[in-house]
Amino acid sequence: MSIRRRRECKLLPHVMKPVYGLDPNVGQFYPWNIRLFDIDKAWKHSQGEGVTVAVLDTGCDLEHEDLKENLISGYNFVENNQTPQDVNGHGTHVAGTIAASNNNKGMVGIAPKAKIMPVKCLGDNGSGSTLYIAKAVRYAADNNADIISMSLGTSQMSNIIEQAMNYAVQKGCLIFSAAGNDGNSVDIQYPANSNKTIAIGAIDKNLNVSNFSCCGEALDFLAPGEDIISCTPNNTYSRTSGTSMATPFASACAALFLSLRKRGFSKEEIIHEFSENAMPLEDPRYKGQENYEANGIICPKY
Repeated sequence: MSIRRRRECKLLPHVMKPVYGLDPNVGQFYPWNIRLFDIDKAWKHSQGEGVTVAVLDTGCDLEHEDLKENLISGYNFVENNQTPQDVNGHGTHVAGTIAASNNNKGMVGIAPKAKIMPVKCLGDNGSGSTLYIAKAVRYAADNNADIISMSLGTSQMSNIIEQAMNYAVQKGCLIFSAAGNDGNSVDIQYPANSNKTIAIGAIDKNLNVSNFSCCGEALDFLAPGEDIISCTPNNTYSRTSGTSMATPFASACAALFLSLRKRGFSKEEIIHEFSENAMPLEDPRYKGQENYEANGIICPKY
């Protein structure tokens, strides 16, 4: 009798560089992805109130000064307990981009009044079984998450993740997933290439496609993903690049929109709404090419 091993999903390749001098107790820093897109103007209309974003990742620093007031109960599927504490740092970074508090401390997220549901489905080494991820998706859907943000991936499609995402979509969840960090010539990874998700690639400060960002027909939007400063464990901050950093930007923009409209949206509806205000690429090599530009750069103007 053969034993079938479950495949793993992993964090996308990335390097975290500590940011020194950014103290959660001294002033507040506005990352470039907020300044360039005038996110503070969108805050006049919405800051993500009433919206819950489930972050399926390595967990979250549950005591971070910039995050703890926006955290709600989550789950740790890696260790099968109710404490999704982050040791790796990736999940905390993602959560900070979405909803670090506008509290005059450290930095601020795109949707600073949204709630984060931390669901740990990747271990401290950045890997997790497809079973953990499928369970995490179902958990988020069953616990009233409006948005699921997944900055993880694998090269192969997973039936159990696909079934879980279908379940979540039927329950009204929007799912955002990172395109991958293997380069412009490499196709988008799973689950971003599933028709259940909204696939997000990365751009730099000059509104050009990042060299590491995977491209292809399944790409939906681009978002800031280079040199992104966000929270890391133990009240620290790091600068990181990747489509993993672009995906929470997109998830948070959706939180702003859902909060403003006070209702849920389907994938097709949110793609339409984002497309209305999307910006084109600046790079003439890729401008207008659907596999690279998709529907454009998400620009939250509400």
